Amino acid sequence: ADGLAGDYIHSIAEDGQGRLRFGAGAEDGGRGQGVSRYDGGELITFTKADGLPHDWVYAIAVDGQDRVWFGGPGGATRYDGHEFLTFGSADGLGGHRWDDNQSGGTTSYAGEAGHSVRAIKVDSRGAVWFATRGGATRYDGTGFTLLTEADGLSGDKAFTLAEDGEGSMWFGTDFGLDRYDGETFQHFGTKDGLCNNRVRTILADRDGALWFGTFGGGLCRYEGNIQRIFTQQDGLPDNGLMTLLEA
Repeated sequence: ADGLAGDYIHSIAEDGQGRLRFGAGAEDGGRGQGVSRYDGGELITFTKADGLPHDWVYAIAVDGQDRVWFGGPGGATRYDGHEFLTFGSADGLGGHRWDDNQSGGTTSYAGEAGHSVRAIKVDSRGAVWFATRGGATRYDGTGFTLLTEADGLSGDKAFTLAEDGEGSMWFGTDFGLDRYDGETFQHFGTKDGLCNNRVRTILADRDGALWFGTFGGGLCRYEGNIQRIFTQQDGLPDNGLMTLLEA
C-alpha cells in the first residue's frame, strides 16, 4: 500500500546519500519482489525487468564509490546509479547454479550468472567480499579471488561474513567459523566453545567483540575466545538467529 515491493524483507542498506534499499519478497516468502529504494519521499522498485538477474535479493552493500551491490540467486550485481552489471562464476565469483522453480517448473539461468550470493561485506581497505554457495570471494576492483575448502575454508557453502578490528575476515559455514588474516585460516567449532557449527550471521560490534548467530545453538560472544552463550533460556525468542544488528 505504501509502495514497498513486498512485506518479506531479506536485506536493508543505506547509501552515502541517506537512501535506503530493501530486498523484498512476498509475505509467504515464496517469491522475490526485487529491491525498493526509499529517498525519504518516495519508493522506487527495481526488478529483473530493470536489470537485476533475479527478483530475490538476499544481501545489499554500498562500496566506497557509493555503488550498490546486490546478492542473490543470480550472482552479484553492481549498480552505479545508471546501469546494472552482474558477475557470476565466469568472472571468478564462485558458487553453484540456481534452479528457479518459481513458475512451476525448473529453469537454469542462461550463461554463468546463476550463482547464489548470501552476504556481502565491504572491508576497511575497500575490497568487496561475498559469501556464496561455492565459497568466499574477494573483489579488489579489478578481479575476483575465490577461497574454498581446498584453500582452508571449513566448507564451500558460506552463509555470512564480517571483518574484525584487526582487518581479518570471518566466515560462517555449516561446519563452524573461519578466521582469515589474508594468508592463513583459523577454524573454530563447537570443540572451541562455539554454541553451534551452523553459523548464519556475524556482527562485529563497536567495542571490538564479535557475535555469532547460529541455526539451533543461539548466540555466542567472542573476544579472544568464546566468552558467553545466550539461548532461549536466557531470553532469546528462538535459538535460530539469521540476522544481528547493533543499535
